[in-house]
Amino acid sequence: MKQVSILIPCYNAERYVGEAIESALSQKGESIEVIVVDDGSTDNSVNVLRSFGDRIRWETGPNKGACAARNRAFELSTGEFIQFLDADDKLAPNKIERQLPLLLGDVADVVLCKLGLFGDERGERPEKRPHPHPEGDPFLYFAEFGIQTAAPLHRRIFVERSEGFLNGLKRGQEADFHLRLAALKPRIAMIDDILVWVRMHQGERISSRPLEINQVVSSQCRMADFLDSHGLWTPARRSLVSQRLLNASRKCFVEGQSDVAVEGIRKAIDIDSEVTSRDRTSRKLLYHALGPALAEHLICQKHFLMNLSKRPFQMGQHNGPR
Repeated sequence: MKQVSILIPCYNAERYVGEAIESALSQKGESIEVIVVDDGSTDNSVNVLRSFGDRIRWETGPNKGACAARNRAFELSTGEFIQFLDADDKLAPNKIERQLPLLLGDVADVVLCKLGLFGDERGERPEKRPHPHPEGDPFLYFAEFGIQTAAPLHRRIFVERSEGFLNGLKRGQEADFHLRLAALKPRIAMIDDILVWVRMHQGERISSRPLEINQVVSSQCRMADFLDSHGLWTPARRSLVSQRLLNASRKCFVEGQSDVAVEGIRKAIDIDSEVTSRDRTSRKLLYHALGPALAEHLICQKHFLMNLSKRPFQMGQHNGPR
C-alpha cells in the first residue's frame, strides 16, 4: 500500500498533462504513486502517458466525463492519503512534503493550501480570492470559500465516505464533492504557502461550460439526501441548503423547467419550513393561498408581462412585391 496517491483525469490535454505528471513525480517521498485515467482523448494524450513508462499507472477508456475519470483513478489507488490534480495544472515540488506531516501527526484530516496562477501573459501570481484559516463547521466554510481540486491533501477514509465525485455533473464538480466531504466533519488545516499552480489558458475548462440550472437543483437535492441519510443536518446546514435549492428552483421556473422547479421548491420547504420567511409579504401570501407551484407560475407570468411592456414597440418591415 502506497502512502500518497496522486490522481489525474486527462481529456485532450496533450499540451499540459506531461507537466502535471512531472510535478506529481517530483514530490518528495518514497511511497507516492501517480495514477492517470484518460477519458477517451482524441488527441495525442495517450502517447504522452505511454512515454512515462512504469513511472506512472494509467489506463484509457470511453469518454465519461471528469467525475467518472477521478472516481476510476480513486478505485485504482492504494494510498492512505489522496491528492487530486487536474491535467492542466501542477503541484509545487514540496506540496506533499508540507501537507503530509499534519495528516501523519493526526492534526488534520484535510490540509488545504494557497493557490498561484500561471500560464498566460501575466506570469506567475498569487490567486486573489480570500482563503482564511478554517474555523467552525467545515461544511459552511467550504460553502463560502470554494476549494480548488488540487488544494487539499485528503485522508482516504473521508474520500470514501463522501461517495466521490457526482458522475454527469458538468459544472460545480469540486464544490459538490468538497461539500459532501466537509459534511462528514473532517478536521481542516491550512498551509499558507502556494503549493498548487492553476494554469490560465484559452482551452476547454470545466468552469467555462454553461451553467445548467436544472443540474444545480438536482445536485442540491442529492446533497440533501446525502445529509439526511448520514444524519448530518444542523440548523445552519438546513438553512444554507434549502435557500440554495429554493433559489435554483425559482430560476428553473423562469427557464420553463417547471417540473424540476416544483420538485426543488417542495424539497427546499421540506428541508427548512422557514426558507420562505425572507420572501416579500406578497409572495408569502401567494404561497399560502395557492401553493408553491401555482404561485411561482403566476410570478413568472407577471415578470414576463412586465419585461414585455418595457420593450420598445417596433414596426415590422413591409415586404411587398417589387
